[in-house]
Amino acid sequence: MRLQAATSGVRVAFRSAVTVSLLAVCLGQVLSPEPAESPTSGAAKATAWLIWPEELHLVRPLQGAQLLVREQVGSAVCDHTRQAEYRSEPTGLVRVDATGWVEPLRDGTGCIQVRLGNVTRRVLVHVIGISESPHISFRRQVMAVLSVGGCNGGTCHGSPNGKNGFRLSLWGADPVFDFFALTRDASGRRSNATAPAESLILRKALGRMPHEGGVRFSADSLPARILEHWLAAGMPPDLDSDAVPELRVEPPHARLDESSPTIQLVVHARFPGEPWRDVTRLTVFQCTDPTSARVSPTGLVEFRSPGEVAILCRYLGASQIVRLSYLPTKEGFVWKAPPALNPVDSYVFARLQELQIRPSPICSDSVFLRRVYLDLLGRLPTVPEAREFLSSQAPDKREQLVDKLLADPQFGQFWARRWLDVLRANQKRLPRDVLVAFYRWWQERLQQSAPFDQVVRELLTASGNTRDNPPAAYYTVNSTPEDLAETTAQVFLGVRIGCARCHNHPFERWTQDDYYGLAACFARVDRRNDPNFKPNRPQPPVQIITSKKDGEILHPLTGRPVPPRPLLGKAPFASDKDRRSALADWLTARDNPFFARALANRIWFHLFGRGIIEPPDDIRDTNPPSNGALLDFLARELADHQFDCKHLVRLIVCSATYQLASEPASDNAEEIRLFARVRPRLLTAEQLLDAICQVTEVPENFTDFPDVRRAVALPDSLSSHPFLSTFGQPPRELPCECERHTEPNLAQALQLVSGSTLHRKITAPNNRLGRLLQTRATDEEILKELYLAAFSRPPSDADRQTVLSTVRQQTDRRSAWEDVLWSLLNSSEFLYRP
Repeated sequence: MRLQAATSGVRVAFRSAVTVSLLAVCLGQVLSPEPAESPTSGAAKATAWLIWPEELHLVRPLQGAQLLVREQVGSAVCDHTRQAEYRSEPTGLVRVDATGWVEPLRDGTGCIQVRLGNVTRRVLVHVIGISESPHISFRRQVMAVLSVGGCNGGTCHGSPNGKNGFRLSLWGADPVFDFFALTRDASGRRSNATAPAESLILRKALGRMPHEGGVRFSADSLPARILEHWLAAGMPPDLDSDAVPELRVEPPHARLDESSPTIQLVVHARFPGEPWRDVTRLTVFQCTDPTSARVSPTGLVEFRSPGEVAILCRYLGASQIVRLSYLPTKEGFVWKAPPALNPVDSYVFARLQELQIRPSPICSDSVFLRRVYLDLLGRLPTVPEAREFLSSQAPDKREQLVDKLLADPQFGQFWARRWLDVLRANQKRLPRDVLVAFYRWWQERLQQSAPFDQVVRELLTASGNTRDNPPAAYYTVNSTPEDLAETTAQVFLGVRIGCARCHNHPFERWTQDDYYGLAACFARVDRRNDPNFKPNRPQPPVQIITSKKDGEILHPLTGRPVPPRPLLGKAPFASDKDRRSALADWLTARDNPFFARALANRIWFHLFGRGIIEPPDDIRDTNPPSNGALLDFLARELADHQFDCKHLVRLIVCSATYQLASEPASDNAEEIRLFARVRPRLLTAEQLLDAICQVTEVPENFTDFPDVRRAVALPDSLSSHPFLSTFGQPPRELPCECERHTEPNLAQALQLVSGSTLHRKITAPNNRLGRLLQTRATDEEILKELYLAAFSRPPSDADRQTVLSTVRQQTDRRSAWEDVLWSLLNSSEFLYRP
């Protein structure tokens, strides 16, 4: 016994000495690397060459780890992970493949030697517990395998009806349901603990039997081995813990060196009270722009062309976004841009210069004139207005014009309609008088430059009769707490939470707790019909909105009341405070991460036809802004100026960015999203009808609203008006800018070519042509007026020669000028906002 104990003690002492010696060697190599040449920069020192992580702890079988070998080249990163050579010290401790993936083989401590060219580094490795039987967690590993294989995706078994009789929860939202679907459903045929290799879940995933989804894993892959060991272990449920891990992705963002269009991502996860573990091969990777780059199931990002992408990394219920760019130097590129006029340009031009894209030059006065009238007032400038502006020699005439338009009452009319479109205010939901009052309330608040946080607060906290207090109509338009939650989030925060009504959002942070917590803020809104409202025709009732003392929202999974709370998992609101007031406080707070950004982005969208985040009401991690610094600046500008929308509109339209020409420069034809030029866009249905009326001087009669003279000032959409419906006027059924269709189509072409609306106005005896002909205007005078009316510019010499020669060849002067007017109103220059 003594001899055995003594021998054992010697072995322990010897092993400890060897371990200490090896640790010293490895740590010496890691902490005090020998200076050497960089693999890419020749004479440059290797201090910029890094390995991540510097130390590995592998504590159980089937737990691998991904190494990342990279070099910092100035501000860019060069990935060498697949060019490096790896060797285990001692041999047999771990296995490292050519991609840098490490798998443990036996217990012990040692190093991985990483060699690149003549440079060598070592990574310290601790391996513990390999001799034990693998413990497979259903929640942490098997559920992740189902996501990596795409099994629980929306187009596969995660769809509402499943596939071929097998249904899983979407992206693993319900592990308990999935466990029983795998182990108990279909008489347990899908999972066979006695003969794991015969399990349908394994055979189909490996392609060993027909499978509509094809082969999902190779037999030696980590996901396949996890499934096999879980089946062999008797399919333990492991359903107790529901903690969401914290994720860390390396690199969190990077600009790739032009010599290296690929980079390896490494994902680590940490559950509460536990150390970090590598989950790279249990992570789902998704690229937001597959045309620019692709990402493999193992996290290798490969750029197909220069650009920027965001990579969503999702493990179980946690996700992180990695932003990557690959921007090789353009040969012969020389930066050239118009002078910056305000801070907006500084942010836009800095971004363009970084991406080596030259902006277009500044547009002409006539283009700016037409553009700013359409964007601010929704109409064309009149002929006198055009003449006055074009003839002015004032150096600040554009700024003066902007101030004049912002003070015009038509600004409030036009922009109020934009808000009513997404608020779904129509006569299906509101009585006519209430709808008109609601529209006028918005018009007044916008025209008076009321702080927009105050406007939203008035809307969210409104009570009383909807005729007497128009903002209370918000609670008639949205009649349930769920509708109110979705509309409020999308319209005022720019986020779409509708997915979370039925399940946790598969790609974003929103959970059912978020959704029903927000809906609970509206659970005590009470509506009753006004008994004094007795309309002479069928229409929705006038309502009286009040707050009840009770009322709860029940969680669909637990059946329990959900406390009212804001988004982002914040603590519930205090129980002694009115729920709607508490929500308004949070929503309009300066530090709310969504409110100011969503408002700034929506204003930018209406001025450029495209948001910095596009679509403008879909702000999410997987839809990053094209210029984050610009959006942050605009949001700060709003908050710093009491959320004055007019202030931000003025700042934007007075910028050089807004005043850029729409014609592309040599290298910016495709760069609409970065605002290197202004994108021409089709006039809206209302703008186009008003423009035709204005040019022809024949007003449109709106039978539903006989006192309204402009389509852009209609309180409601007119589904019965053939011209407006053809050109995409939204019916106001969705809280989304996407409901307005602006893409040209055949029906629109037919409406312009042979439709009654245009024909009636061109041939009206007392229209503009009739007036000019009756006053004996010359052909030259008629031509100038028509061009100023339609295009906000005088005719060019080529225009003059073509038109006048055509007119003078005709015997019927009136008919000849009608043909000219028809041609002008069908031209792209007229139909598009420049």
